[in-house]
Amino acid sequence: MAMNGGRNRLTGFRASFSMPAPDAGFTLVEVTICLLILLVLFSLGLPTVEYSLERRALEDLVSQYLADYMYAQSLAIAQSTFTSIQFAPDSHVYTIRRGQTVLKRVSYDTRIRVGSNYGMPRPHEVRFDSRGYVQAGGEFFLSGKYQSKRLIIQVTSGRIRVEDG
Repeated sequence: MAMNGGRNRLTGFRASFSMPAPDAGFTLVEVTICLLILLVLFSLGLPTVEYSLERRALEDLVSQYLADYMYAQSLAIAQSTFTSIQFAPDSHVYTIRRGQTVLKRVSYDTRIRVGSNYGMPRPHEVRFDSRGYVQAGGEFFLSGKYQSKRLIIQVTSGRIRVEDG
């Protein structure tokens, strides 16, 4: 079959030597590259989100504890009784007690670790006498993966000072 001017003698149609039309999809390589780019962007942004969530949880715990500390102190004065506020670090809660009665239990974020220099027989516990005075000064250490706070309880005034680190 001879071609005459690009036409086939038998059929009269022009011969086409063009490539077939490509499919309208993505190749596996293109999809893999896009997923890798998204993975890199996500891994760069994740620590920032985690840091922000931890910072917020730590700030919330400090502000809630300060409010509950004042509540326990005022309760001791108003009812002329011993009250206490005690962390239970393994359970991620702290409790406010009047004598042996639990008045309030507050849970906090599990990413936050709590330590203190309040030792035995009542670890991590601040006690108020019937006049609202703190029986012993000390410090609480609240820490996460990225930052930490110190709550310093002054024995003379019973005030709490909050410091970073």
